[in-house]
Amino acid sequence: MEQEQFLNNRGFNYGDGCFTTMLVLKNNVCFLQDHIARLMHACSALQIKHINEIHIKNRIFTAIKENITSCDNAYVLKVVITRGDGGRGYAPDQHTEPHIFISRHAYPSQYETWRKTGIAVGVSGFKLGIQPALAGIKHLNRLEQVMVKLHQSHDDVNDDIVLDVNNFVVECSASNIFWKTDGAWYTPSLQQAGIQGIMRKQIIHRFSQRHIPISETQSLIDEVQHAEAAFCCNSVMGIIPIVKIKTQSWTHNMEICPETQGMHQELLTC
Repeated sequence: MEQEQFLNNRGFNYGDGCFTTMLVLKNNVCFLQDHIARLMHACSALQIKHINEIHIKNRIFTAIKENITSCDNAYVLKVVITRGDGGRGYAPDQHTEPHIFISRHAYPSQYETWRKTGIAVGVSGFKLGIQPALAGIKHLNRLEQVMVKLHQSHDDVNDDIVLDVNNFVVECSASNIFWKTDGAWYTPSLQQAGIQGIMRKQIIHRFSQRHIPISETQSLIDEVQHAEAAFCCNSVMGIIPIVKIKTQSWTHNMEICPETQGMHQELLTC
């Protein structure tokens, strides 16, 4: 794209668009249909028109074919959809054609280590705003997450749990969170803020199938910190055990989470 065209793109100017990040294993996209559904839902919510599910799939398949000779068994594809060109002014042209961008990225090597050792998390001092109309959608305006990363609570933590302005737990900086209390599992309600993750959806579904108690709730950080076990997840990292929240530590978390043992491998079998 020429610089002038790029500067005219509404995604660049206003964060006007959405994205999804997909794990590719042996040239197969994990949960492809869920990623497509996420993009289509976001486009509908943002009123981005003239977008076609088949066209998105074809672009993804083309990107995979272009990387077919890669020796990497695992890599990441990021799909970005913007409303298209729009020039100056917030109001979009209803006839604007959306743009689709696909980029390839290396698989984050630290995830393999984290699955074996677990991670320590703090609590971010930067809080998420409340916007129910955009809650759950992975739109392009990620400034809040950038600020969370810039204000990471301590150097010795791998990530931070993020609260909303009402002090309810929402998620980690780039993943969803689950915790276990009195034998039941919980995950934050995302009706006010946060992102509805692909892996989160899969885990809730599998817990329900196996009759494992799981609830979406509004909870304060003390409830999570004093839980029996916890983990975070997203569609690239899979399931990562949390072994420390602030001053609360556990032994290797997955050893006391029998419900999740083996689930990571099952979920990431494309």
